[in-house]
Amino acid sequence: MAEGSKTAKEVFKKTLPKLINTLGKEPPFTIVTAFLYAKGLIAEQELKAIKTKQGVERGSEVAFKLTDKIKDSDDPTACLLTICEIFESDDVENDTLKKHGASMRESISNGTTATPQVSSYPPTVAPRTNPNKLSASDRFRRVSDRLVGSISSCLTTVSGKLNARRLIAQELHDEMINGRDIDSKKAAKLVHAMQNTLDAHANPETYLNDVCSALKDVGEIPITNIVNELQ
Repeated sequence: MAEGSKTAKEVFKKTLPKLINTLGKEPPFTIVTAFLYAKGLIAEQELKAIKTKQGVERGSEVAFKLTDKIKDSDDPTACLLTICEIFESDDVENDTLKKHGASMRESISNGTTATPQVSSYPPTVAPRTNPNKLSASDRFRRVSDRLVGSISSCLTTVSGKLNARRLIAQELHDEMINGRDIDSKKAAKLVHAMQNTLDAHANPETYLNDVCSALKDVGEIPITNIVNELQ
């Protein structure tokens, strides 16, 4: 086993017990797992299974799934650095995870020089570089983590635009307006619902174009910038 691989695994393993309790709480459970799903670090079926659990049990499930992902990765250091990036994200906004993310990042930086640091896992295509080579579903998944963060502050408007074009179910729109969850959790649910629709849609390109048009109508620059990457 390469030194970099061993270092990444050991760094996360050492921190793992400190993560379980926080990862199981709400927040930050929903927003963290949305980021992990968007980055390909947790599969959809794994996420569905984890969501059936509560508290420490689901926090443990997330932590050990990430342990396996690092262990099985072709580039464990890059994988761990992406996890750190998620934990340190302002969208996650959790001081405990931010602290552990920074600590792991420092440990991995000090522990290996063989593997260059990168900011995402798996490797992603630069925005607007031959976008048609990726499916509509894959393009949307690639930006879904950032989309969650950008729509949280104007969730009612976003949901209204999507609902007006019949791009989401009325029940989901009602939940976005009247639901008691925090906006970041509702935003993650909205983006996840659109991802599921794209995955199952008979004409995903048409659906994605309609979603992009609705999102542009919101008139928020961060959202428009993300939409431009999809088109």
